[in-house]
This record gives sequence, C-alpha cells and structure tokens, in this order.
Amino acid sequence: MAQRPAYSLAPADSSRHPVQVAYYDFDWSPGMSAAQKRKNVAALHASIRERILGAKPLEVSSKSTLPIGIALSAFNLAVVKNGQPFRVESLYQGSKVFRDGSGPFHDLYAQSPKAVRAAIKPHASSPLVHFAWGRTHWPLEPKLAFYTWLYCTALHHVQNRPLADKLLREGFKHFTDIEYNPGRTLNSQSFAVAYYLHLVRTAQADAVLADRDAFLGVYPAGLPEGLRTEAAKRSP
Repeated sequence: MAQRPAYSLAPADSSRHPVQVAYYDFDWSPGMSAAQKRKNVAALHASIRERILGAKPLEVSSKSTLPIGIALSAFNLAVVKNGQPFRVESLYQGSKVFRDGSGPFHDLYAQSPKAVRAAIKPHASSPLVHFAWGRTHWPLEPKLAFYTWLYCTALHHVQNRPLADKLLREGFKHFTDIEYNPGRTLNSQSFAVAYYLHLVRTAQADAVLADRDAFLGVYPAGLPEGLRTEAAKRSP
C-alpha cells in the first residue's frame, strides 16, 4: 500500500490557500518500468474516483496515459525561441544560485533537463541562496513561488495557449504526479497546474505573471493546509 497527494482548487469562497491537497491510498506496483508507473497512476486515480464522485484526475508527468498530461510535464513544457525549446525544468535548474558562488547557469537554459541537472550536481551540496531570472532575484520564500511562477508563465505563453485552453476545456479537477513525494521535494508540477487554474479562475494570470512583485503580492505565504513535508510514512 502506498499514499500520494493530489492537488485541486479550493472552493472559490475559501479564505484559505487557493490550492488544496488530499492524500490517497492505493496498491503500489513495484518496479521502475514505465508500464509499472502507469499501473500506479491508474491505481491512484481509481482511489480518487472512489472517494470523490465524478472526479476527473489528471496525471501531470511523462508517465501520464494522456497526451495532455505528458505535454504538461515540466520536462516537456517549453517556450521555443529561434527553434530551440527552453523547458521549464531546465530554466528552473539553471536559475539556481548557490552559497559557494556558483550559478546562475543561464548558459544551460537550452539544454535538456537531464543535462542541466548533471551540470549543476557538483554544486548541489552547497546551500541554495536564491534564484536569478535575468537581472531579477527570486527569494526562497515563499516556498514554491519561483517554480510555480516559472511554470505558470510558460503555460500562459502565447505558444502554449492551445495547451492551456485544452486544460481548461477538459475540466480536470485533481492533479497528480506519481513520482512526486513532498517528503523529498516541494516543487510540484501538479501543484503548479492547480495554481494556474486558480489564476485563470480569478482573472489574475495576465497581470501577475508579468511581474515578480505582482506575483509575490498575491502568492500565499504558507503551504496548502495538510501538505506533509516530512517523508510520508507509508510511501515505498
């Protein structure tokens, strides 16, 4: 038995965090193959549907069984410039600045996420101090802010508007990432998708995604209520 979170929008009249999280138990299929991971996605989504009548979950990762879920993976979602894709994950990793004086790694932006991660790995033992996006520095607090802004900005880009429109049109309500465990890392593409829907629902996307201070001015200071940042006890 395993347990994984799913993110969804809080009710529109909620005074708490606009994104909510719930955990779901499901039977875990061990193994590293894509087929095994898709089995786990199916089991997780079945658990969501069993608890919530009419639920329409979406796996946001390369392990998704739906093309839209694969396209929304931060390893695939990109903005293309001069024929070169700049993927969200590469932009995020390349924007890191470490206490040892290394970073940002803007020259790596156009490389694959795997290549960028490998290039900055020697510096990862040094504490992270902030993110650098152009000449703009992003603080580590609030947690998730820079990653979420980066993801939402890419999804809202005119090149990706058809993808964003399809996401809105399909009416997905719960967002998962089978390999995401908040006990190991907080950044979450499934959270970012839910937060993007919040910005669209409240008609804030155009205004706040264009400016760091505007985004931080509306972004919640705390994490979604109930999010477990310690390693989940029953996770495999």
